[in-house]
Amino acid sequence: MADPRDVEYEEFDGASPTEQLIHAARGNNIDLMQDILGDCKSEEAAAELLNNAKDKSGRYVYHIAAGQGLYDMIDWLLRQEGFECDPVSRAPGEEAGDTPLHSAVRFINDLRPTPTNLAAGKELVELMLEAGSEKDIKNRQGITPITLVAPQNPELKDFIKGYAFEDEDEEEETDPAPGKLDSNYLDYDEVAEGDDDDVRSVYSGSDSDDEKEFRRLKEEKAKRAAN
Repeated sequence: MADPRDVEYEEFDGASPTEQLIHAARGNNIDLMQDILGDCKSEEAAAELLNNAKDKSGRYVYHIAAGQGLYDMIDWLLRQEGFECDPVSRAPGEEAGDTPLHSAVRFINDLRPTPTNLAAGKELVELMLEAGSEKDIKNRQGITPITLVAPQNPELKDFIKGYAFEDEDEEEETDPAPGKLDSNYLDYDEVAEGDDDDVRSVYSGSDSDDEKEFRRLKEEKAKRAAN
């Protein structure tokens, strides 16, 4: 059977590294992104390519990943040497001047406010804040990520408002932080229709056993949140 990644390269035959990075970010394809950056001559060159890659609308790689709630992709990006935490979107309209944290909040606002979604959204934002994302940066409309949070999610607003970044000189942890899951679900069923248990989700892993285990943990987490 052909390697699916071969299809990616065939599709982008002649495309620039920037175009390939954007495609990888949109498709949650960490393997492809690693391959592209692996062709750079140095870590500095890889960081420069990654930090400057943006789509035609002016959204950087980090905005694209955050705007889709791609936890694993964001986690990987934030571990890259020299990665910029707060690039400013050059997109027009209401997204002008957004940071990736704005993009993540916009994504969370569009989800159904189920206990699972609210908890997963908070974990995504926490990941970004822990990596150094600024919570008080205003976009072109003068809106911060805090004021952008939807009214039906007061816990997230309070969490961001009260978060204090601690800049500690520690070795980077290779294992997930306590309480975090290796892969995260965020529901794309944005309209509250049908039973809450009938959920369409994005799973970033490829192993079916891992997916079953995550579903079990997700259900337990939802039950705890509902109590």
